[in-house]
Amino acid sequence: MIALLLELLPGTVFAYLIAFARIGAVIMLLPGVGEDYIPARIRLALALMVAAVIAPTVGAALPPLPAKPVELALSLGAEIAVGLGIGLATRFLLSAMQTAGTIVSNMSGLAIGSSFDPTSGTQGTEIGVMMNLAAVAVVFATDTHHLLLRAAADSYLVFPPTGLPPTGDFADLVTRLMSYAFVLAIQISAPFLVYGVVINTAMGLVNRMMPSMQVFFVLTPVQTLLAIAALMAAMPAMLAWFAASFEARMAEFMMPR
Repeated sequence: MIALLLELLPGTVFAYLIAFARIGAVIMLLPGVGEDYIPARIRLALALMVAAVIAPTVGAALPPLPAKPVELALSLGAEIAVGLGIGLATRFLLSAMQTAGTIVSNMSGLAIGSSFDPTSGTQGTEIGVMMNLAAVAVVFATDTHHLLLRAAADSYLVFPPTGLPPTGDFADLVTRLMSYAFVLAIQISAPFLVYGVVINTAMGLVNRMMPSMQVFFVLTPVQTLLAIAALMAAMPAMLAWFAASFEARMAEFMMPR
């Protein structure tokens, strides 16, 4: 009995270690969980628990226990790289809301104001920070974070842990996600791009007709108030479009059921 346990234990520990390497890297970058303001102990405990749940389910996809420490280190490094790739994919998509918020701020005349964005760890415009936080809230309110965990589990079928990660496929995926995030930001902020063109064209015409009028001083408050009103009206649709697009892109890491 003891001999059997000693024979099974290394393989079980290896399976859990491989699962923890990928899942831990994903959770380190997961929106709402992998932020700097979340204590490291909580993130570590969550990664350990999720890895304990996923490890038995992906045992068939795991490679055998390497015979050499170098091979073990390479396997762990490959799994961490795959996990970081999946986590960065979520970050690229989340950055679309920050970019859209920056565009809205520029069109509404509020780009001067800036504050710290806890989701990205950088300075951003007030509207950009608000929209980024709203996007994270929508991810959890719609249970999309469960979809992210399922994508992490299904990634063992999409990217089997059999050696070095497919760098070419990952490079192509990252390129497509970055371009898609920019397109998504333009789609979300499209009403305000039209609004900016209309309001600036109107201000230019007023300035041509009345050169002595301080157009910028007079119309900037109106521009800001109209932009805030439009943002209040359009925010539900903007968040719904982001949630649908986010879910569709995360489905690329999952196998069809």
